[in-house]
Amino acid sequence: MQVITEPEKQIPVLVKTDVVVAGAGPSGFAAAVAAARNGSAVMLVEKENYVGGLLTCLPILGFCNYQGQQVIYGIADELVQRLVERGGSPGHVVDPRLTSVTVIDTEMTKIVTQQMCEEAGVKLLFHAMVSAPVMQGNRVAGLILECKSGRQAILADVVIDATGDGDVAARAGAEFQIKDRESQQPGNLMFRMDHVDVNKIRLAIAKNPDKGRTIPGFGPGADHFLKAKRFVLDGFTEELAQARENGDIPPDYPMRWVIIVTQPREDEVAINMAMAARFQSIDALDLTQAEMEGRRFIPIVVDFLRKYIPGFAHAQLISSHSIMGVRESRRIAGDAALLPEDVMQNRRYEDGVAVASWGLSLGHHPQGKVWDKDYYTKRFPREGLKGCEVRYGCLLPKGVEGLLLAGRCISTTPESQNAIRVMAPCMSIGQAAGTAAAMAIKEGVTPRQIDAKRIRTRLAEQGAPLLTEQDCRCTQSHD
Repeated sequence: MQVITEPEKQIPVLVKTDVVVAGAGPSGFAAAVAAARNGSAVMLVEKENYVGGLLTCLPILGFCNYQGQQVIYGIADELVQRLVERGGSPGHVVDPRLTSVTVIDTEMTKIVTQQMCEEAGVKLLFHAMVSAPVMQGNRVAGLILECKSGRQAILADVVIDATGDGDVAARAGAEFQIKDRESQQPGNLMFRMDHVDVNKIRLAIAKNPDKGRTIPGFGPGADHFLKAKRFVLDGFTEELAQARENGDIPPDYPMRWVIIVTQPREDEVAINMAMAARFQSIDALDLTQAEMEGRRFIPIVVDFLRKYIPGFAHAQLISSHSIMGVRESRRIAGDAALLPEDVMQNRRYEDGVAVASWGLSLGHHPQGKVWDKDYYTKRFPREGLKGCEVRYGCLLPKGVEGLLLAGRCISTTPESQNAIRVMAPCMSIGQAAGTAAAMAIKEGVTPRQIDAKRIRTRLAEQGAPLLTEQDCRCTQSHD
């Protein structure tokens, strides 16, 4: 590869703070609020111009376990309750396949997340992309940013990597694993439509329940879709196959089923069908092509929905999200790792600091195919899953000091990553990371020196009890 050499230059320090959080997605938002509420001066840096990341385009999954019990509270649940008060969410709805579905008004979410940050005293910096960590030996001492105002640095006692891809940790020299392009789960570019007659969707499933199941015979029945206030639908595989046969769907379109997410407004839905496969989100060219491919598919999917799916005859495209939803990328090696046995055996640990509420999964097929039901359910049975705890060591990158991980880049195996990659667990992890960072600063030690038992005690005191401290209770019913 051809290279150029930059001349040596001095980088101005924008600010010195206690905690800097890289990335304002679900985990970064929760981490920043938690650190600030625990007494630290916090700066939250984000490449977009709002707080929330994928919170602002998707329903929040994973507040409940597969028994229908709510297991995640704290800042994540506070956000939802604030939205409920404003009419921006109906609250948590139990879902037989997805544990729970919490749909939220995307624009109101941007407002509420920003308000929660400001109320806690978090300083926000938008239009700032992490370029490199500031290193002092093996300690991360801040971040170098590429901003609208140029190349700048932020110095901090503790840095939290909430980039999703583990960018800070990887550039600090932490060990990580990542799948090749062919094995990566695909990503989706979410978009929204209105003027949808949702009741026609419900009735179509009532007549033929298999239209509401991605894998035939596996998933919620018609009764769920008739009663649930809001729902996520994976189905209509036959209609998509027919459209492909008729030439209404191009041969290179990777999805084999329809994903519809009802929204707080009665006639509005989010569509999770602009899929792109075989890319790595840590490669800028790959990510560009994936997002371009996703946007190319949007009008194709819109036309398909209007022609083939009940309730969409008069539907209109409202908007598409600004970023691609990425399901997996780097997994940073930590002092501990979330293992498949942890998830399957509902393990709870003395050093657990966050809750993993989803099950093990192959997730979405790398080429967009539908998994075989028998293979899927035998390998990853969900009966009896009650959630497990994420050990503090999963947030501590091996060999690197002054840095905490938050979100999907924490230390996991490929299978167990699925249990924490959705937004409610990511916010649970973020709150733990922010709380640990503030405690370390207050005590003048590194994050690695903090006793995890004390972190979990502090979390419980602030409304985020771990599984061993909480009396799991059911969420609201469908009625």
